[in-house]
Amino acid sequence: MVRPRMSAVLDYERLCAILGVKAPEFWANDNEGWLYVKNQKLQEGASEEEAEQAASDYEQEECDEAERRYRNAVEFVATKLFLVHGLELHEHKDAWHWQVMPEKSWKDALRKIIITINGVGFFHVSSIRDLCEGCNESSVRRVVLTCLHHIQDWPRVYGEGTTSGMIDRRFSR
Repeated sequence: MVRPRMSAVLDYERLCAILGVKAPEFWANDNEGWLYVKNQKLQEGASEEEAEQAASDYEQEECDEAERRYRNAVEFVATKLFLVHGLELHEHKDAWHWQVMPEKSWKDALRKIIITINGVGFFHVSSIRDLCEGCNESSVRRVVLTCLHHIQDWPRVYGEGTTSGMIDRRFSR
């Protein structure tokens, strides 16, 4: 039986899942900013409705900016983690989608993923063949794509904290 080709294209939600973080929804939580904008518009002679609309527009812009910054932080951290595992993320034609490609080869990427898996220490993978058999796959490419979630453990193995912490630090810049 021939299996369908496994896609190496990741959308934003899948990338977050691989990294072990949630794709947050941003909402306004800035009453002071909203009130300031509303009061400014009222002082400028706007009606109550116009002032509230301006304040709501301000809130939406703030949320959009926070979401953009968070997505950029996720992409930055993902790019770093994929690179240390011999993988590259190439922008896809669709917005917020990436094509996963090996830097050298799929085997080289899998070797690096195995190092991270073994670094966590829950179990030991002795070889590429061992992991392929464990995943019931003959294609190294498919095994790499199946095991991408292990890259989220790299920061813990190498003293960088957690993937979530890396993203939060980048987001806070």
